[in-house]
Amino acid sequence: YYGKPHMALEEAIELLISHKVRLLMIDEVHHIIRLTPAKQRIIMDLIKFISNEAELPFVAFGTEEATNIFSYDPQLKNRFKKMEIPRWQADS
Repeated sequence: YYGKPHMALEEAIELLISHKVRLLMIDEVHHIIRLTPAKQRIIMDLIKFISNEAELPFVAFGTEEATNIFSYDPQLKNRFKKMEIPRWQADS
């Protein structure tokens, strides 16, 4: 699909649907902050597009840095709920 990313995206969505994927997880979402605003917009739009087309929920994981990553997009802000997982500690 070199040079034809829309074809790769369409096939990826078809595979998600045909394999009955029920949830997509994005790890290290805080790295999006380090991208240019234009690239951030592409990523955010891609998340919305895949979610809509494949009818899939997303779960995003990241550091404290990622806390407000989706707050700049009203649609994504409504789709993501912030939850904090307590820092893991070894039993004493």
